[in-house]
Amino acid sequence: MFVEARLDEEDSPSTSKRSSLSNNSAKKSSLGEIMEMEEMRKEKTNHKDYWLFENTVVKILTKKLGEDYYKKKGIIEKVEYRSVAYVRLLEKDTR
Repeated sequence: MFVEARLDEEDSPSTSKRSSLSNNSAKKSSLGEIMEMEEMRKEKTNHKDYWLFENTVVKILTKKLGEDYYKKKGIIEKVEYRSVAYVRLLEKDTR
């Protein structure tokens, strides 16, 4: 939600105060930009392209594995090739 605020000419600060306010906002915005750039750089260095990790709880949502496994929760035991995982079901001790 955005709120727009306007000052009447009577309520507006003097020109010297306006310039100091604009300088402060420019400094804050440049500082904010630097902080955002730094965060983006950190995210890029720490970002991993895959989401499968060991000990992650997952839910099986494919019917191709059969009705016995559909909508069951499990824990990832082992990850291979970043996209293949061995899952141990929480309800049963099967793989």
